[in-house]
Formats: sequence, structure tokens, C-alpha cells
Amino acid sequence: MTSVSEIQNSVDCAGHADRVLRVAFIHAPDPVYADTQNYGAKFMPVWAYTLASHIDNANLFDLSLYDCRFQRESTIAEADVYLFSGINQDFTNLERVRNNLQVRNPDAISIIGGPICWSFDQAGSLDRLDGFDHIFIGDGEEKIEDLLDAIRCGTHLDRVIRSDRRFPISDARSFYRPMLDSTIDRYYGAVLEVSRGCPFLCEFCDIRILKDNNRPHNKSADLIVAELDHLCQLGVKQVLFACDNFIGEPRWAEEVIDKILEWEKRTGFRPSLYTWLTINLHKYDSLMVKLRRAGFDMLFIGVESFSHNSLLETAKVQNTAPDMVAAVRTIQSYGFIVVAGLIFGFDSDDDQCFDATLSGLRDSALLSGDPSLLTALPGTPLYRRMKLSNRLRDVRFGLGGYKYQTNIRLPTPKKGNNRRLQGIRRRFHGWRLSVRKTQGLFRPSRRR
Repeated sequence: MTSVSEIQNSVDCAGHADRVLRVAFIHAPDPVYADTQNYGAKFMPVWAYTLASHIDNANLFDLSLYDCRFQRESTIAEADVYLFSGINQDFTNLERVRNNLQVRNPDAISIIGGPICWSFDQAGSLDRLDGFDHIFIGDGEEKIEDLLDAIRCGTHLDRVIRSDRRFPISDARSFYRPMLDSTIDRYYGAVLEVSRGCPFLCEFCDIRILKDNNRPHNKSADLIVAELDHLCQLGVKQVLFACDNFIGEPRWAEEVIDKILEWEKRTGFRPSLYTWLTINLHKYDSLMVKLRRAGFDMLFIGVESFSHNSLLETAKVQNTAPDMVAAVRTIQSYGFIVVAGLIFGFDSDDDQCFDATLSGLRDSALLSGDPSLLTALPGTPLYRRMKLSNRLRDVRFGLGGYKYQTNIRLPTPKKGNNRRLQGIRRRFHGWRLSVRKTQGLFRPSRRR
């Protein structure tokens, strides 16, 4: 197994100094999963723009991007290296595209990285990726150029390559502009990664188990504003701030918002902004005021359940301290639409959990929600607990989750749960509840 430091020490380009390596970034998400999970919105491949920006010697590498959602696979040009990335749910499509490219171009080298590699490694399923010539596990920003240079120079690499440390995101660079500028028009808005890490320890979340990831790692506010400025000059109107928890470090979050407010006043740009954060936002009045002024109009919050027992069971302790309905109503009172993550399938869920959820949605006037079934992600404490109790199921997307499907066996058969889940979907989207939630949204909410 090769470490990146070994690559750096062994590259010898004698005889290959002038060779230009053709590198194609292949974005091939599962089409069904992407369309259903993202409700048809096609987001930009952040991984490709990010990694490309960390390749300095542009004269030695010919970089291209192919997104299989927009381009026919037959149009993918011959390359020396095909780079793939994805999540667990993308596996079948990634393997299909890789195989097709190998048939067409058998001398090319295929490399896969990203969350799928780390997750399959945690699950002991890395052999499922044996079709790829090399598997890269870990953060790739500091390593991508050395890896490609080793291939360019003919240096031997092991099949599995691991990064020996987390990339300090404070050293992040701007997106690779030539690739971004020529492709941004085909995507829904833009996605800008702003931080990594979260201080909370939810049992089902794989954020907590990445090395040194139980604290926020943040991009500089100046870089975030510079990226926003460039995106808006390209005509982007909506930007998703991708992160594990935008308020994992509230002081940094407020610094970012202050810089955005200054930039908006100076330039006149005002994009619609969206991000993910936790329910404890309701404690930060001044931050909520600034977020709304800056253009954040919709927030995703993992409510998960209106049952304290279910939240405690999975160590979602940050959701147990406040009155959930009151906390949501406080956040809404500042003008935000809250999109609530909802999870069913906790051991402590009983037959009343569906009706309790509908009541919670009505009382908190949540206009939008994202319900799913509890899934055991590889490497998490929940995954280990389910594996030890022989409760893991082998299902499609089982290592990553899929709407209304789970890889967990319920401890005892609960007949009718699927019927109840479909029922809550119909009632959640039904006109009666929608009217009540809308009426509730316009009822005055008491602030502290």
C-alpha cells in the first residue's frame, strides 16, 4: 500500500520531463438517486473544480471535465487518466461508466476517490472497487498533483493509496477557473464548500468519525467572499454553502456573514443563500438577523424526530435541550424557511411516532421536510451496533441510504410501517395539513 509521502519521494521523471498527461474528471452520479434525492436539481461537481485547482503545472497536464448527466458517454475523449469520485449510492453507475471507458480505451488508468472509497473501506467492502486501477482514500487536495505526476513519469503505484493527514481547509484555493467558467451555466446555482467538521456526536452520522473532524475546519471569510463574487459575476443567483454544520463555530460564521454584508453593500450583488446547520441556531439572535440580511432565506436543520426518547437513543443531544416546536418557530420568526430533516426507524419509535411527527410539523409550521429511514453508515457507532446485533440488511444503496429504504432490521417486526410511512407522505403533502402549516407560519411567534 502506497502513502502519498512515498509517492513524493519516488517520482523520477527521467525520459518523461516533457510528457503532457491527459486527465479527464468523470462525474457519473447514479441518475435515479440524483433525480429523487435532489428533486431533479443538478448541482455542480465541486470535487472536480476543487482538485483541479490544486494542480499547479498546467503545462504538464491537459485537464477536462465530463458530466454524464449532460454529456453522452460516447463523447468522452481518449485520456491517459480517468478520475472518478462519488458517494456510495453511485457505485453501480460509476462501475458501469468505468467499464465502458476501459473497453474503449484499455491503456488508460482509472482512479477513484471521494466518500465512496472511505466508506467502502470502513465497511470492509473495498474489493467492490477492484475494477479501478487505483483507489485513493482520504483528502486529495495536497496529493493530486504528486499522484498524477507519478503516473506521468511512469512511477509504480500500489492499487490502494492513502492520504496520511487531513487537508487543512484553511489552505483551500479558489475553484479552477477555466473549468468552472466554461461549465457553470448548466448547473442549478452553485455549491461552495465553506467548512468541514461538526462538534456534535450523533450516533448515526459519519462526520464524527473522520480524523480530527469533531471540530470545525473553516475556509477564510475572504476566500468565501472572493468565490461568491466570481460566481455572481458569472451570473449565478443561488449558492449553497456546503458544510457539516455552518454554526459549528458561531464566531467564524458571524465573521463570514459580516464580510458578505460588506461585499453586498459594495457590489450590489445579493444572491440567494442556503446552508445546513443545527437547531441551536435559535440561541443566536444577532447571527440570525445578519444571516437574513445577507440573503439566507432557507435553512436545512436536522430535526430528526419530535420524540425526546428517539433523539437521546441516537445521541442527538443538541436537539433535546430546547422545546423543538418553540426553537423552530423562533428561527422562522426571523424570516427563514426551515427544511427539516426527519428520520423514522429508531428503536424507540412506536406506533404513534407518525402522528406525533405530523403534529410537530403542524405546530411548528414546517412547510418543507425531508423524511427518510434511519440508515447505518459504515464506520459509525450505529453501524457497529447494528453489525454486532446482526441487524444489517444487504439492500441496494445499503451503505449510503435511499429514501424510504434502510439497511437496518427492526428489532421486532412492526407490521404496516411501510404503509404508515407512505401515509405520512400523503398527509404531509395533502392540502389540509399544508393549509394548517401555512396558517401557522403567519401566526406571531414570541421571541426572547
